[in-house]
Amino acid sequence: EVLTGEQWSTCEDFQINNRVLCAIRTTESGTSFPTRIRWCDINARSFVLDVTNWPDDNRYEFDVDGAAIVGGIDNWQALNVFKEDGLHPVTLVYDTGFIEMRLATARPILGFEPIAKNSLVSRPEFLFCIARDGAYVIRPDYSIERITRDIQGDWESLNQGRLANAHSWIRQRDHQVRTLMSSETNTVGHDRILVYDWQNGNVWFDTLSVAQAFGGSWIISNVEYDMYGSTDGYVQQANDSTQTQEDGTDIDYTIKMAPNDLGFPNKSKEVVNLNTHYRSQTGSQTIQLTVELDQGRLLRKTENLSIGTTLQWDTGLKWDSGLTWPGGVNEIEQTFVNRTIQTIAPQWTGTGP
Repeated sequence: EVLTGEQWSTCEDFQINNRVLCAIRTTESGTSFPTRIRWCDINARSFVLDVTNWPDDNRYEFDVDGAAIVGGIDNWQALNVFKEDGLHPVTLVYDTGFIEMRLATARPILGFEPIAKNSLVSRPEFLFCIARDGAYVIRPDYSIERITRDIQGDWESLNQGRLANAHSWIRQRDHQVRTLMSSETNTVGHDRILVYDWQNGNVWFDTLSVAQAFGGSWIISNVEYDMYGSTDGYVQQANDSTQTQEDGTDIDYTIKMAPNDLGFPNKSKEVVNLNTHYRSQTGSQTIQLTVELDQGRLLRKTENLSIGTTLQWDTGLKWDSGLTWPGGVNEIEQTFVNRTIQTIAPQWTGTGP
């Protein structure tokens, strides 16, 4: 149904709370109201929405002349309004003959500064947003966690002037929130992806070879792909495990783990072997493995791993004459470490995964 009868000409966002359509951060008669939310009318007896009627008193002000609203997202029966000074959960409450908006918690959640409207995503387990000092997750009890605290050096190397342009989406099957962001030197589109795995809590950055302006997730033939909108107008498909090249060029990659205390902080552990699990594909390649020990206080361990094979069935090869069949699809390469350590941080570098 076409919206009519509203006092505002534009708004920053639409959200629905308790079945009522809300307009966030409206502009009215040329004047911006950065702390205002309006909602449409509803029949108090039949509870039928009327989006053609927006009564003037159906509005809520968050601290007039205070911090501006960034955006909102509906979850846990509340309209979670992110402002530049924190999170303000509110809810529309039906009363006799009218509706009013009330705080859904005892007080707002302050102390952090959300900045990117298009970074707001939610699941039943959490809300996610990009703020000035990092990425935040808010739980259903409204506890808050800065999930980028362990990679703050990488966060500081981002283009801080483009944080407001961050764009998030959810890759469901890999249980990831993925956010397009910009490196320090990038000024058009985004060349970094902040990845948050909500099952294990891991957070890292991926580097894009081509700057992208938009990202999302699509399922085609039961496969979940990333779909990007590039800065030059192309739609590009990613997250395809069958591909080893990008536009005909081998993909250079580095997989780097943060220092890991193996669940026993400040304790010495003897590490004998490090197992690298990988999925074998046609062809062979060499991967450089570097194992940092105790964050550089001990000598590192380095080794080249030869994985995959060019050998094929039914080509005249004799497996009982010295050749070793590489096994199935999922395989393991074992590296002899034999060190007493407190933390270990392996890194794998290669080309054409």
